[in-house]
Amino acid sequence: MTNGSFGVVAVLLALLGAVLASRAIDVGMMTFGLGLIGFGLLFAFWLMKDYWDERERSNLHEQK
Repeated sequence: MTNGSFGVVAVLLALLGAVLASRAIDVGMMTFGLGLIGFGLLFAFWLMKDYWDERERSNLHEQK
């Protein structure tokens, strides 16, 4: 449940970054928006990796 809520926050940050980058009138805001997109995407992929790693660990633990 916690990973799901963090995932929603990560996606919202990436979307906010996309809006900020698309409406930027200076380089600083464009860089910040692109940084938010990158952070949101990397965090979402990290959450997915963490979920599948935990699931794999629990399956290996059950097999023993």
